[in-house]
Amino acid sequence: MVTTEVASKRTKSQLKREQIIEAATKLFIEQGYPNTSMDKIAKEAGVSKQTVYSHFTDKDTLFVETVGSRCSASEFSGQLYHPESSLQDNLFKIVKTFSDLVLSDDAIQVYTTCVSHRTEHPQLGSCFYCAGPKMIQDQVSQCLAKLSGVGQLNINDTRFATLQLLGMVQGDWHLKRTLGHISDDVAPSDEYLKDCVNRFVKSYS
Repeated sequence: MVTTEVASKRTKSQLKREQIIEAATKLFIEQGYPNTSMDKIAKEAGVSKQTVYSHFTDKDTLFVETVGSRCSASEFSGQLYHPESSLQDNLFKIVKTFSDLVLSDDAIQVYTTCVSHRTEHPQLGSCFYCAGPKMIQDQVSQCLAKLSGVGQLNINDTRFATLQLLGMVQGDWHLKRTLGHISDDVAPSDEYLKDCVNRFVKSYS
């Protein structure tokens, strides 16, 4: 009976936490970081400000959680290496997932918010980088280490190789999106991504 009650409380607490993160994500994207207060987040989430602070010590912490939650909602939250898949399939899934994530409307909006307010809120860039790009890079680096460990690739510096692979994928598309340049070519094609994979494999075989 006691165990059930504890589990129920944890579930309710987790639901409140998810409500807060969802509300904060919405407001950060729509209103920007400076114009989003903990009061507004509490109102949007339908909870008290005290409840918000019981889960998150400050707005910076909550911002980091919103960025991390977006990455966790993608394939990067799970296992990137699938031993049953071919080398090319493993790598294609990585670059496709990365492309879809970094070029999404939400990711572009958060990124431009960090850049726009880097002077008055210099901590934002670091928070975003650590919770988003660095986390993804670490995940990909670990996957490349496994692929190298089983002999499918020959990589001495997986961090360096990760930056090369993701750099090819991000390319010109991210720049155009962040600058608001209107173009029909909004994301790399599967053909382009497969070519990136083939070039990468050739370099590290």
